[in-house]
Amino acid sequence: DQALSEKIMAFLQPNDLVLRDLGYFCLNIFARIAAKKAFFLSRFLTSVHVYLSQEKTADFLDLSGYLNQKKYRDSQVIEFNAFLGSQRLPTRLIAYRLPDQIVNNRRRKARATSEKKGHVVSQEHLKLLEFAIYITNVEAAVWSAKVIGTIYRLRWQIELTFKRWKSLLHLDFCQGTNPHRIQTLIYARLIAIVLLHDFFLLAASYADALHQRELSPHKIYQWLIQKQRLANAIRENHLFTLWEKFTIVVISLCKQKRKRMTSMEMIQNEIMFLDSFQNNVLTSNI
Repeated sequence: DQALSEKIMAFLQPNDLVLRDLGYFCLNIFARIAAKKAFFLSRFLTSVHVYLSQEKTADFLDLSGYLNQKKYRDSQVIEFNAFLGSQRLPTRLIAYRLPDQIVNNRRRKARATSEKKGHVVSQEHLKLLEFAIYITNVEAAVWSAKVIGTIYRLRWQIELTFKRWKSLLHLDFCQGTNPHRIQTLIYARLIAIVLLHDFFLLAASYADALHQRELSPHKIYQWLIQKQRLANAIRENHLFTLWEKFTIVVISLCKQKRKRMTSMEMIQNEIMFLDSFQNNVLTSNI
């Protein structure tokens, strides 16, 4: 994934936000993103050295020891300005002290993964699993440290979008070897994605305004594709009829009501990251 991390640079515009998982963690690319007046938010790769100074003679931190020092011992959210790696990339580093149950689960998974690879997980890594750690160059005046982890959940929504494109529209599978045929199929599916997304945006607004419900992208895409509803409506110029049918079944296409908030609800309501672990909230992507 790191070999692909620079592909974004060809499309990046000032003020864009790049969300990165650990697979795409690359300090050189983060530096180039910042140089373009754009922004990044990423999980932190714990093998990277952290410094409190840009001076080349500065020693790197014992990060777990630093986060557990006396002045932070009672802090659930820890933030400080850090400089990463040999290039001393300036960034905000935000660490959330996780609930014991989450920590134990993370350590159990880390040990299991290491055993499969024939390794022994280090004590330093196990200590750092007490924290969910992120880095960003977005200023504190824009995002407080308490909500950065919540905002990062958007990355999972992006992954789900690509998953829908592959599972429902088969964007990743094209039959044939003729390059013109392949290109035509890809463009046709991308056009279909745009049309589906436009319908979804309008439908989501309707569901929220009239029913105060969050529309499920997967369900609405599936409904529009089934029986070629959208394709037939466009071909026969019956989009208004399609919309009327949608308004009848809209509730069935919404996300089920749950005790816990969805990722989008947490972001819209600016739920503090650590508060999101209450009421059995999912804990992926931390």
